[in-house]
Amino acid sequence: MSEEERNTETLRKAYIHWQETKGDAQVWLDILADHVDWGSLADGAPGMEFTQKRASKEDVVGYFAGLAEDWTMNSYHINEFVAQGGSVVAIGECSWTHKKTGKTAAIGKVDVWKFEDGKVTQFMEFFDTLRAVEATQD
Repeated sequence: MSEEERNTETLRKAYIHWQETKGDAQVWLDILADHVDWGSLADGAPGMEFTQKRASKEDVVGYFAGLAEDWTMNSYHINEFVAQGGSVVAIGECSWTHKKTGKTAAIGKVDVWKFEDGKVTQFMEFFDTLRAVEATQD
């Protein structure tokens, strides 16, 4: 099995678990290196503060704690993986409901993952931040 195939299979299984459990973050923590460059297009925007940049596995725990505190997952599906070398791009869509406002954000999602020695060392997520932020507002 090639590096691309191993990394893609790791993510495919993780995303399936993420969807089936509606947000068990341990699946992501298990594949992270201790030092990871974790980012989001939202970059800590008002209402999305949990998306601020993170630099370690321990910091990423805060990302998932904030996500779980504010949002409920409705669905999360990855439709395609594109892999080259140590990088894998996951393309899909997801739907989340903001717990305080009851508003739902159904959005397209692109996650970019970088692996080194079988562990994730970089992550960046891209999604419609305006739609997500609007769902946080009364």
